Amino acid sequence: DEARAALARAQALDPLSLITSTIAGYPDYYERRYEEAERQFTRVLQLDPQFSMAHFRRGLALTQLGRYDAAEAALEISRRLSGDRDVVAALGRLWALRGDADRARAAMDELRERSRETFVPAYALAVIEAALGR
Repeated sequence: DEARAALARAQALDPLSLITSTIAGYPDYYERRYEEAERQFTRVLQLDPQFSMAHFRRGLALTQLGRYDAAEAALEISRRLSGDRDVVAALGRLWALRGDADRARAAMDELRERSRETFVPAYALAVIEAALGR
């Protein structure tokens, strides 16, 4: 409740802040209110369809809802816009949940390759491994 109040205040102070508006969906997401979170992330994308963070978070919510095609589309947009390692991990997890182990392993390979040049946290691989049932 405290986080929601603080986010509401932040949004009132800067209603066009894309980051604040995206973060405003986090409480719903972490309370497993994925439909509400997805709606919030979609509202952000109405302000700026190129805002990668909102596509990423929307993709996570859609994955939790089992709407894998829409989730993949959102995550692929985020990947194209940002190339972020967390997006690659989310895609790998999605593919594993969907039963596409080859693509999930390809995402893990990409993350391992990236780790040669930059930091990739172990959780990025772990979320894929867990979704593969390992």
